[in-house]
Amino acid sequence: MNWNKDMDYDSFFKLVKIKPEEIESAKVYLNRRGIQEHINVANYLSKKLGRTPTYCEVASTMRYDKRIRRILYKFLGYLEENIRAYISNKYPLEKDLPNGCSKFIGKDARDLAKNSNETFDLLSYDLFSNLVDVAYHLPNNDFAMLFPNVKTKANKKALVSLRNKIGHNKFILDHKYLYNVTPGSEAKKDLSSSINNLIIHLPLEFRKEAKKEISDAFLKHKNNYKYQVFWSLPRKIRIIL
Repeated sequence: MNWNKDMDYDSFFKLVKIKPEEIESAKVYLNRRGIQEHINVANYLSKKLGRTPTYCEVASTMRYDKRIRRILYKFLGYLEENIRAYISNKYPLEKDLPNGCSKFIGKDARDLAKNSNETFDLLSYDLFSNLVDVAYHLPNNDFAMLFPNVKTKANKKALVSLRNKIGHNKFILDHKYLYNVTPGSEAKKDLSSSINNLIIHLPLEFRKEAKKEISDAFLKHKNNYKYQVFWSLPRKIRIIL
């Protein structure tokens, strides 16, 4: 499909420094990812760096962002499985759930589970936000077993908002739509804080791996596709945990 006639590539090109030999590659990704997303990333970098970014920096930033999202998606999956396993192992039937927990199971999950009374079935079909609500309303001893390093329940929304943004494949380095995280006395709305909040919710055996994969995501990888340009990730946008 030829979309070129419907697009204004120049609206992006005027925001970056681009070499003539990079234009063909840029057009491929402008078609695949959208002109507006490229404009958003170029503006994000311009503000972050205090100068006009190169096209390679924009392209590398978008690749880096996708790497981070893929890593987070994997560990959010581990978290979801762990929560579901703990709750359903200890409370196999819905009637076994502690008082108040059952009300957080969504109607859609009940319909999809065909009115099963097994906790695992219900939680398997439910939204991540509902699953977290059930976990956060467990008795204190269960909560401490499930999340031994979570000292405050105030960051539940931050965990869910991170999951929602990852699930919708949104550019995440700009921190938009993330909830505040309160690691100490000061509320923070940045990606590093949201990632650290996820890490402390993970089982102990996954935490070191998650931190390493996120911290190493800035490293140069070989180009996997014909139209990928030179890796040029600005140091200022690297996630430091």
